[in-house]
Amino acid sequence: MTKELKKNISLIATLAVIVIMAVTGYYIISLKKSPYPVANFESFTYKWGVANVLENSYSSVNGDYHYLDNRDSLIKTQVKLSVNDIIYIHNKINELGFWNLPNSIGKRSSNAKALVYELQFKYKEKSKKLTIYSDFAENLLLLDSAMKIQSIVQKAIDEAEGRYHR
Repeated sequence: MTKELKKNISLIATLAVIVIMAVTGYYIISLKKSPYPVANFESFTYKWGVANVLENSYSSVNGDYHYLDNRDSLIKTQVKLSVNDIIYIHNKINELGFWNLPNSIGKRSSNAKALVYELQFKYKEKSKKLTIYSDFAENLLLLDSAMKIQSIVQKAIDEAEGRYHR
């Protein structure tokens, strides 16, 4: 009985090592696919609002963060993202295909309450500006990918703000 148990443990350990190596290899390969390395990242800006007015904004250059709270009061604060936050955002936008998305998803509509998001990422070689109209209904997969990118950026900023203002 003990020989079988040792064989099973050895087999399980071998399989675990193979799985770990495969997962690690996959992530290393997928990270190398990004067209611009994180070392070349310079800054990003993120703006959002209703219709033509993008009154909420964040700039990674100086950490300026302006947003309307629940009472429509403009809050101005400083929130600096950590290097880990920047690396996380960089990896996630590349994973979600940011560089393959069109510059504009949707177009201005007559819906005055539709949210509009604007993201601009600057690298040493290139920059890209993405405008997302949340009421876009033609290609939901495209909108979903763009909204995931927007959500990741917003979550990183909110978490950094939580760390700053404890």
